[in-house]
Amino acid sequence: NFFEDVQGKLVQKGVYCKMARGEMVRFMAENRIEKPEGIKQFAVMGYHFSEELSSKKEYVFLRKND
Repeated sequence: NFFEDVQGKLVQKGVYCKMARGEMVRFMAENRIEKPEGIKQFAVMGYHFSEELSSKKEYVFLRKND
């Protein structure tokens, strides 16, 4: 999931989430990612992997929006 930190609150903005998912698919194809752990390196559009918000079943990518 993709979230934005807006004044300390985590929100999902549909348009940006959709764009980020598309960029992630591109990242996975270009880098031939075969295992889920590989997407932790994804850092596009200001998003980065958040270890503290992620779980084994769900990876969370976060970006700041002040």
